Amino acid sequence: LEHALEAIQQVRERSHGVALVDTLENLRKGGRVSTLKAGIGSMLDLKLFVGLKEGLIEAMESTRTRKKAINRFIEMIEEQGPLQQCAVLYTDNPEDAHSIVERLQVSVIEPIIVKCATTAIGVHTGPRALGFATVRAE
Repeated sequence: LEHALEAIQQVRERSHGVALVDTLENLRKGGRVSTLKAGIGSMLDLKLFVGLKEGLIEAMESTRTRKKAINRFIEMIEEQGPLQQCAVLYTDNPEDAHSIVERLQVSVIEPIIVKCATTAIGVHTGPRALGFATVRAE
């Protein structure tokens, strides 16, 4: 058990996950963003990046267009490399996820996984959301 817990901790320290939210509307509906912030975000066409930090969802940064957001998304993955594992997740836009994988220029030991996120995640992130989970190589 001790060996297993140590292995889990080592992977946890090398793991990173980020979600790209295309619209703040679903976050507003869920009470995570105020109506004012969601309205301003909509007017400015903001795309929000969120991540997990010590078990809590935390806003990281934002960009002003989808194209810039996807470019930044790719940069964020590449900044993690070289990688042991990488998964690209999507809600209803598999084309975007596959396009991202084709553009990645990072060394990944295991095949990159492309999967639809669960509906529970999609309810909170909304349409056209993307995410990634990585484990850095040792």
